[in-house]
Amino acid sequence: HTRSHCDWSSDCALPISIFATLCAIAVLSGFLSNAPAETHTYAADEFNVDQLSQGVLGALIRIGTLLAIACAVIADRHGRRRVLAWAMGFGIAASCAAAFAPSLGIFAICLVVVRTSNATLAAIVMVFALEELPAGSRAWGLSLLGMSAALGAGFVVWAQPIAEIGRAHV
Repeated sequence: HTRSHCDWSSDCALPISIFATLCAIAVLSGFLSNAPAETHTYAADEFNVDQLSQGVLGALIRIGTLLAIACAVIADRHGRRRVLAWAMGFGIAASCAAAFAPSLGIFAICLVVVRTSNATLAAIVMVFALEELPAGSRAWGLSLLGMSAALGAGFVVWAQPIAEIGRAHV
């Protein structure tokens, strides 16, 4: 196959599977992107903090986006696939750890890791997509990645009723 043309035949199986994998990673990235914003009020109730503390938490976790710049540099020097795998692992682990955080400080640390992982995933997925997609389909591909990320963000919202059930039984 050539990079400028792909007609969904078996010659294009590798690029299609790579792009499908990137879409799956974009779903995870969307989830990690939306989870901190949707959990602030639950954290405020759980740790009995006021709105000012919520605002400070929201500002603090955005440091993770700046830390992702360092991750991008590491990815360029040591390989994007390795950094992508680490970002997925750390993002999932930190998201799970945030659910069991015993204090607001630990919760904040978990969310900084989640934010760093998410921003790293988003940047690396974008680079991979632009490298793999043929010139005539990059806009379409990036749109599909955006929809995949939106689906992941939607999972967070769809899961909120589960959190409400847990609160009702406590």
